[in-house]
Formats: sequence, C-alpha cells, structure tokens
Amino acid sequence: MGSRFGAEVLIRSIQWAKLAGVLSDLLSTDDSTNARVAIRSELEKWHLETEQALTEILRLENVSANVSQIRVMYLGISSIKFQYLHSLTCLLKGDESSSALLLFSAHEAISTLSSRVSNWSSVYNGVV
Repeated sequence: MGSRFGAEVLIRSIQWAKLAGVLSDLLSTDDSTNARVAIRSELEKWHLETEQALTEILRLENVSANVSQIRVMYLGISSIKFQYLHSLTCLLKGDESSSALLLFSAHEAISTLSSRVSNWSSVYNGVV
C-alpha cells in the first residue's frame, strides 16, 4: 500500500489556495472587520484540521516509512505551516490590535524557511 501523505498535502494545498484567493480579494477590495474575522476563522480552521490530518498520517506511516520518506513528510507539514503563517501575516498587516500576533506569525514563517529547502522527490514537491 502506498502513502496517503502526498495526496493529502496536495488536497490541503488546493484548499489553502482557495482561501488565499478569498484573502487576496478581501485585501484588495474590502477592509471590513467582519470579513477579516471570517477569513481568519476559516484559515485557523483549515490549519488545525490540516495539521491534525497530516500528523495522524505521519504517525500511522512512520512505522513503515524510511528516513527519506519521513523527511519528506516533515517538509510537507512545514510547507503547510508556512502557507498558514504567511496568510495570517498578510491578513493581520495594519491591524493595530493584532501587532503581537502579526510579529509572532511573521517570525514563525521565516523560521520555517530553512526546513523548506528541498531537492527531494515527492508528489507535492512542485508545490513547495
């Protein structure tokens, strides 16, 4: 049986791209607090569900995976984390009440970059 991990990362990245499109539209056309709260809630829900799903797959497949496959799975999780943090940083930019979270998110996003450099072969490596 093959790994589900790469397919799950691809599916979750497509979901994120849809959210990023909504976020992009919001940032270019609407500055309402209600819209920002709604998209933030959707981003947080997506990230939580995605992180749980990928971590569970990693846990299940860790037994039969080799070191290289495990590293690729961690790369996928790191990439998802970066997507979320980058989106959150864009959303919070200019929001005085969220400056601490903005700074934290930006710092965390930058800290993931070193773990995202890859020459590994995987189904979703093009997304990375």
